[in-house]
Amino acid sequence: MASEPPELPEQDFIHEEPKKNKPTFLVWLIALVFALLLIWGARGWYLNQIQEKIAASPFLQVKNREISLFLWQFPEHFRSHATNKSGYLPAFQYQDRVVVDPELADSYAIAPPQLLFLYHTWKRLLSSYYSSRPISVKEFQEFLSYDEQWKPQFWQEAPEEYVRFVASLSERQFGENLDALPNTTLPIVVRQAFQGWKNYFKEGNEINALRPTYRQIREFLVSYPNYMRNFWRNIVADTTPHYLISLYSKSFVNEEEVPQQELTAFLKVAYYNYYQSRQVL
Repeated sequence: MASEPPELPEQDFIHEEPKKNKPTFLVWLIALVFALLLIWGARGWYLNQIQEKIAASPFLQVKNREISLFLWQFPEHFRSHATNKSGYLPAFQYQDRVVVDPELADSYAIAPPQLLFLYHTWKRLLSSYYSSRPISVKEFQEFLSYDEQWKPQFWQEAPEEYVRFVASLSERQFGENLDALPNTTLPIVVRQAFQGWKNYFKEGNEINALRPTYRQIREFLVSYPNYMRNFWRNIVADTTPHYLISLYSKSFVNEEEVPQQELTAFLKVAYYNYYQSRQVL
């Protein structure tokens, strides 16, 4: 009689693991929505904190439109040139352009204190300066297409005469010099913005190639004294420690070139516009 097979120990049996309930699509969707709501809430709280700080501090009350004028003369501070762009002029993240999103032009700028300090220095010392140069109809139309914040629909404070002027641009004579218009028709801030745009996009090589003499810089400083060394020596100490320093010695020769290490980019831009304005007198 055949013997029965021995019973297998319990550990030799195949044990089925209890089925775990996998999260359904609906659960994942709810979790995602909840996470997005948290992020949105945190962002809203952060922006509200920023607005409260701005409301309490005149130092922070700088609109993107205002800071854009400053940036044309200090283009190294454009958002596109910043190493760390996190929280740095986010309104200037406008497609492939360096200018502000026109719909955010009159919102307060979000910028580090160092940049705002430099802006306020420029505002106090240089913002009123303008070297009159010809403005063609064609180039002004090109400028408005690029920096749209100066179109009347994006500029609530645009003067009525300026609104009518922009509407009539296509009817104006091709060779007209728009810089001859009254300031009520073409405000100085718009001329400054146009000039900054032209300097940056069309005249960079000429500006970089400038080699002004001591005589030329001295003449320039008579008209624009706030570019003198005593106003800027501490501000540009890290980048241009020798800013116009030899001008204060008595050994320079008028017709010699000012050393390049004594010239800042913003001085060269201003001198270039001054020089060009003198050529058409």
